[in-house]
Amino acid sequence: MDFPLAGAQLSCWYFVPTDATFGWFEINLRTHDYGDRLFQTSRGIRKGAWTRLAMPFGEFFGWSFRRFGSLRVKQFEITSVGTRRIGLDDVEITVEPGAAEAVARVPNMLFLPGRDATGAPGGTWSYYRRQKDWAEFACRRLFDLGFNSLAGGDEALEPHRRRTMPYFAGPGLTWAGPRLQDSKGNTALFPDVFDPEWQKGAEEWVRETTDKHRDDPLLLGYFTDNEIQMHQPLSRSIGIMDYFWSPSTAQELVRWLHERYKGEVEALNRRWSSAHHRYQYKRFDDLPADKPTRRGDDDPVGEDLRDFVRHMVKTYADTIVGLYRKHDPNHLVCSNRFAGQFDVGFADLLRPYDLIACNSYPRSRWGQTEFDEGQLQWLRAMHEKTGRPVIVTEWGVSATDTGLPNYWGRLDTQAERAQAYRNVLRQFWSEKYIVGSHWFSWVDSTDAEATNWGIVDANDRPYRPLAGAMREVNADCGQRVREWRR
Repeated sequence: MDFPLAGAQLSCWYFVPTDATFGWFEINLRTHDYGDRLFQTSRGIRKGAWTRLAMPFGEFFGWSFRRFGSLRVKQFEITSVGTRRIGLDDVEITVEPGAAEAVARVPNMLFLPGRDATGAPGGTWSYYRRQKDWAEFACRRLFDLGFNSLAGGDEALEPHRRRTMPYFAGPGLTWAGPRLQDSKGNTALFPDVFDPEWQKGAEEWVRETTDKHRDDPLLLGYFTDNEIQMHQPLSRSIGIMDYFWSPSTAQELVRWLHERYKGEVEALNRRWSSAHHRYQYKRFDDLPADKPTRRGDDDPVGEDLRDFVRHMVKTYADTIVGLYRKHDPNHLVCSNRFAGQFDVGFADLLRPYDLIACNSYPRSRWGQTEFDEGQLQWLRAMHEKTGRPVIVTEWGVSATDTGLPNYWGRLDTQAERAQAYRNVLRQFWSEKYIVGSHWFSWVDSTDAEATNWGIVDANDRPYRPLAGAMREVNADCGQRVREWRR
């Protein structure tokens, strides 16, 4: 089935049994082009009756859907998932013919691609007729709070630019083509940088992005990815160790080892064989039949695999920076926004970037209203190993006085959140290599994360202690910058 952009809505009817115990649905939309997408609704659920459910896929697929204009659907599934109600008012979303945006009436469910740096509109949609009305008002409020830049989707950027405020742009290039796979076919959140299809897709995305933004005097630079699977590169769970078996990366591993051992496969067999495992390759091309893996801390195969992981990370950085330099040599190129603490033993590979982007939160203990020394030491090390300035691209704190579960909650009150903003901005100012920070996020997360990250709640009401602290501290930082310039 192909669905055009005009009238972009997918609906079906579902019979609710009289003995049903669930209060909401999960809709799984399987597509040829974009994989699985989930949508949840509780609107109009009546036991013993047929219920109409609508899937607003035009908005759900964000910029890429608008780019390609249609969506090929191969499967549409509905699953009952529990007794918890999420309180959605409506799931009807319509698209006017030729329009690039939807009129949304969903107050606290959808998380839109490209908007994560400032938070999804979440609970505010039911108060705005159009998405751009929400973006206009939210940007005006950010401006009033003293924020001076933005990293977000195009809808939020337009009203932001009209206020002559700088911004970052850029899609997540990991999604431009095939990704890494392990020996079982599991896919990593990391691109197969050796695959020609990914290389072609990445260049197309970079060209499209730079054509749109490079002549804008307000553009600061480009973000390249967000929290992809490289926090600890040698890890199998939060890194890419053993993700060598997507076709192009497997070919590159064979080529790289052939070069490293000067074509002598027996030298490789002798080097790798141990009490852990005996390798008996006849040719380097035999590697996929007996896939190497580290079987212990003293396994001699580990050194080569570690160095190949370094080769993968270096190729990733060199390729992305090279593409942006080719299409726009005059703006900053930022690294992936690292989650947690990236292994500084690999930080030297990030030197091609202009800025090192780090997502980090002061939440190692309850009541923590500032970054601890370990976090600051890691940020310093990222700067020292790369020789590049650091931008903290996500940080924030949450409190338990909102009624949200706050699975990451570490503070009790909004007053403590306000104090944390003062403390952390003071710390960042004192670290001379930190050139900026991005607060996460604009609105509370009311989806599965269910956390008080926002400057406003799900009903669009500001947390006044936090907002007051932001206005005060941002004004002070702005004054310091003006004095420094003089």
